Amino acid sequence: MHANKSTAFQRFVLSSYFVWIASVVFGLYMFGWSSRWTFDPTLVQNYEPWRFFTAQANSMINGHFWVPDTALGFECFIIDERCVGYFGIFPSILRIPLVFLFGSSIPEFNSVFISIAAVIVLWSSLDLCLRLLRKEHSDSPRFNAWFMVIVAIVLGPASNLLFVFDPYMYQESIMWSLAGFLLAMNLFWRWTHERRSWQITGMILACAASAGSRPTTVMTGLLLTIGVLVFLRKDRSALIRNSFKLILLALLPFAATFGVLTLKMGSPSLDFSKYRSMPVLQHVADKNGGSLAYSPRYIPTTVLSYFRPDSLNIGSEWPWIRFLYGPKENRQLAGPWYAELKPATYLPPLEDNSMWLERHTSITNTMPLALFATIATVVIVFRQRQWSKGLILFAAFAAPVVIFVQFAIASRYLADMYPIFALGTIFSASLIPQFANWGTRTKVVVTTSISALLVFSIVTVTMLGTQYAWITQFGGTG
Repeated sequence: MHANKSTAFQRFVLSSYFVWIASVVFGLYMFGWSSRWTFDPTLVQNYEPWRFFTAQANSMINGHFWVPDTALGFECFIIDERCVGYFGIFPSILRIPLVFLFGSSIPEFNSVFISIAAVIVLWSSLDLCLRLLRKEHSDSPRFNAWFMVIVAIVLGPASNLLFVFDPYMYQESIMWSLAGFLLAMNLFWRWTHERRSWQITGMILACAASAGSRPTTVMTGLLLTIGVLVFLRKDRSALIRNSFKLILLALLPFAATFGVLTLKMGSPSLDFSKYRSMPVLQHVADKNGGSLAYSPRYIPTTVLSYFRPDSLNIGSEWPWIRFLYGPKENRQLAGPWYAELKPATYLPPLEDNSMWLERHTSITNTMPLALFATIATVVIVFRQRQWSKGLILFAAFAAPVVIFVQFAIASRYLADMYPIFALGTIFSASLIPQFANWGTRTKVVVTTSISALLVFSIVTVTMLGTQYAWITQFGGTG
């Protein structure tokens, strides 16, 4: 009977039912966090500055991009004496049908959209993992089943997605960017094995949606176009048939990002002299030659901040695990909890206090298992010359490069690195045959270590989320 139960478990986990159920459950989990467990989708509706996407949708219907000042508050860029937002248009496109039907006074529903995007993120990842296991490791159903469970936990409740549950435009932009990116990676992997034209169409839409939400993924379509061209280099007829789609795949993400910025602001880059909050950031600009532009001078400090192994404050009061690093001094927008944060470590060529800092933690301390799995995957991919996987990993790595060269550090930016560690974890399935051949004692040690890291990650991101959502924003002392 035990064998039958085990077989039933394997069949369930290695099926699309598990992929869908795990994804939807995680979406509901994210909705709980996003609504502060009230399950009220209009939680921040009455706070006008956070109604930007709906206001932008209404503006687009009326043929322009500017929005009322009250819809964006201190995030306005003042262009021709009107308020324009630097946030992408894809989240607003999703709201256009709602605005048509119910008017521009509808709730913003950030928490709902964040949760839907979370479902797509996890579904795209788990579906890719399932297809990979079926294609390359179908002879190890028992180990495959447990691998699927581990991946679902690592990329779900034990992941940095818990840092983007807040029902605001910042977090929703990141979530849609991740959803589009991982869906595009899923479709590209399918296309390399199935060669169906609709999959390229899906990549076009997914890449445009991703870049139209957040510009970090603007290169994804171009990189996938190069991948498709490499695979079709000997099939001239297929190249001709798909030529128009490949042009769209390469260029549409750029149009959705820099083209839209040009229409909004007259330039594909942000002119911070027109930024309403520039006075708050002036001290950062002054320490960086008067500029807030992307620069490699930030890389040593940002890399240290996002990968350091000592980014947690472990204490005896609830929540027991808290953020450790942040700004050195309280700022106008900071709460009293900033006083307990340690100052960030600046590395040359930066001077102290020369970046805009929010509280932050690291990948190393929140997703250690995914980090180790990704390192192992990169080694295996290049040793075995698995170039299709290599291209996917490179595209995933190219996306978060922007966060290493910008003037701000925040924990929500860790989510920009989620795709590289999600894909690295999935592709670590290459280690399953080796694990199957290890001795019992080695398997016990490895299994215990994996379990401990999973528990540690779940507890860590949960407590950091608790500190962020309740203690620091709902009247607590932090």
